[in-house]
Amino acid sequence: MIQASVLHDFYVQVLVRTGVPEADAHLAAAVRLEGALRLPAGLDAFTGIRLKNTVHRIQAGRINPTPGPRAVHERAPPAVWGAGLQRLVAPV
Repeated sequence: MIQASVLHDFYVQVLVRTGVPEADAHLAAAVRLEGALRLPAGLDAFTGIRLKNTVHRIQAGRINPTPGPRAVHERAPPAVWGAGLQRLVAPV
């Protein structure tokens, strides 16, 4: 069985090697593992596939690993901000 901390470190290393800043890689790894650990069966193959897809999208230029936050959509009630690996939604 793989410990979550080992998998977290692996995620971070993979994301950093694809150009994601280290602080962002740590956050992305923590969020993904937190979600996966909440599954009834714990970590599953889908968790690894999502990382693989993220790496492929970064390499293909479909995900910018170092974006500056920008408003993608501004209409009440929420504003959607593009923020790298994830999107943030906040009330306006």
